[in-house]
Amino acid sequence: MAAKNPTVIAFTFLWLVGVARVFVHSALETAASSGACPPVPGHRPRGFPAPPAGTPSQDVHLAAANHPKGDTLSDTDLLEELLRLERRGWDSLCAGTGADFYGSLMTDDGVMVLAHGFALDRAAVVASLDDAPPWSGYEISDARLVGTGPGGAALCYTGTAHRDGAASVFRALMSSVYVRRKDGWRLALYQQTPLPAPENG
Repeated sequence: MAAKNPTVIAFTFLWLVGVARVFVHSALETAASSGACPPVPGHRPRGFPAPPAGTPSQDVHLAAANHPKGDTLSDTDLLEELLRLERRGWDSLCAGTGADFYGSLMTDDGVMVLAHGFALDRAAVVASLDDAPPWSGYEISDARLVGTGPGGAALCYTGTAHRDGAASVFRALMSSVYVRRKDGWRLALYQQTPLPAPENG
């Protein structure tokens, strides 16, 4: 059999690459128009409480071993990683396990600055969450990442939460400042700025 012309082989290869690109682009357009997207592992739909955890501190920290020293995440990956951790916190507040979760997540000198005007250290946060009624549902929107330097990042977003039977929902601008430690991400500062209730049209 005669050897094939290298030019023909090259054009055939480029044609196959072009067909593959068209196929992938078409598949992505179909997924986008139908709202299909891969689920976040371990994440339930927003507003659904988490099931009781067998171990209070289970899955609190994202393993630092997954990101060795010197390994840099893209902004998109880091945003998604911190959002997963933030949702775990809200899930614990819905499940009534917030004291255990945040007692493990916060740094030793961590502080929460809350909308009612109090700044609570870790011990005070744990004590207050022990007696706090659980939230019934929540929503995180308009999330963005703010750099704080090596080994840290701030997650800023609008948080909305409600309790069954309450006359109104709680809505605030929120920010969580995380620092990376040997055992994973830890919460150093959490802050709330309440937003006015939307006017009824």
